[in-house]
Amino acid sequence: MTDERRRLEIIQWQDRLHELFNYNGVLGGKTLAITKELERTVGQLFVQKFHGHRLLTDAFLDFFAETLHTQSSYHLQHGWPKEPHYALTFFMYLTIFRTVRATEVLSVHGYPMQGYALQRSIKDQVFILCAIANNVIIGFNELFGWEDALNTGATQIQQTRKSAANRLKIERKIRSFIIGQESGLSEETRDELVHWDLLFNLETHRGLFTLFNTLGNALKGKMVDVLGPSPDETNEAMFFNRSNELNWMILRLIPCIRRKELVWSDEWTKKWRLLEESFRMMNEGLAELGKKIPVAHLEMIEAKFKFGLNDYYFEPK
Repeated sequence: MTDERRRLEIIQWQDRLHELFNYNGVLGGKTLAITKELERTVGQLFVQKFHGHRLLTDAFLDFFAETLHTQSSYHLQHGWPKEPHYALTFFMYLTIFRTVRATEVLSVHGYPMQGYALQRSIKDQVFILCAIANNVIIGFNELFGWEDALNTGATQIQQTRKSAANRLKIERKIRSFIIGQESGLSEETRDELVHWDLLFNLETHRGLFTLFNTLGNALKGKMVDVLGPSPDETNEAMFFNRSNELNWMILRLIPCIRRKELVWSDEWTKKWRLLEESFRMMNEGLAELGKKIPVAHLEMIEAKFKFGLNDYYFEPK
């Protein structure tokens, strides 16, 4: 098949899609357009309801972005540091930034629980960076499961399986150090954090929170639109709470990606301190309402994420 014939076939295929799904001049305008409008409406209601969360989250993400941009600009001008693992660690922070931003985009379009599912990935990424900062991980081969996996005698499938098994092993080690038996946290706190950790899985795997919440609303006659999102206080609160908790953990880790030879401004310091104060205030406000997770989360923060303005990047040993 010539390139020209292939091009014409693609155009004809696209034309058929436009012809069949066109409605009043809009592709997907008959049904999908209703859902899109609901996304805008429900998302705006979420933004208005959680104005404080939106304000704090956007300020935090701006600070996170500023830090990464400042550090990246320094790399471009002076080169990457000699430490062999710095670049990889830096891009792990960048990955977290993008994932956090993705969850916020979902939340302001009416899909907080789909954002909640992604928060599971953020939690796992933050735990790994916490382990690196606490010098728990022996090396990056261990972290990514490459140890004893990439040998020449194994097939690609065997290597993939071995790497996956190795990653699960190190993830269990990290989890035990932060919230498990090796954490040194109180038993009550460990129980609460393990429950907090497991709740992510219910939405991440098969969307069970969304499924049963939708089913419950249907049984109560609350199904306004079967396709588009609808406001739900419980779902919104779950996303809102996890967002504040995870972002505070990330804030504590942000200083650990800085290169010490770069002079950080007084304004940067003021911003970090204000965000730290703000997340603590959010945590205390929820704890005063009798919520158990904020109390457990605070104990974990102070024990495992005890990083601040005096911390910089160091090479894992």
